[in-house]
Amino acid sequence: MAVEIGASLAGYRSASGEITIPVPGSTLEHVPADAEPRVFAGGGKVLTYSIVHVSTTRFKDKAPYALAIVELDEGARLMAIVDGGTAANLAIDGRVRYAHSDQYGHHFGID
Repeated sequence: MAVEIGASLAGYRSASGEITIPVPGSTLEHVPADAEPRVFAGGGKVLTYSIVHVSTTRFKDKAPYALAIVELDEGARLMAIVDGGTAANLAIDGRVRYAHSDQYGHHFGID
C-alpha cells in the first residue's frame, strides 16, 4: 500500500485499534494482514510546533524548517514538516493540509 494517494494520506488501523501512518520507506509501510486500511482527507490542526535552526546531518540543507505535531480531522496524530512554516505564520490550533510525502517525511502546508 502506498502512503500517498493523490492528495490524501493513507495508513491503517491495527487489530488492537492503533492507527499507523507510516513514513515512506519505513518497515511499517506494508499493511499487516489483520489491519484495516485507512485514507485520511489530509486536513488538520497544529497541536505544537518547533522551528529547527540547527538540524541533524540528514536535514542540514532544510534548516530552518518547521516540525509540527498535527492532529488530523479524523483524530489521528503524526509528526510532519510544515512547508513554509515560520514562527510568524504558525500557531497552535492553526489549520494545515497534507501536501505530499518524501524521504524526509510527511509535508503539510498552511491552510
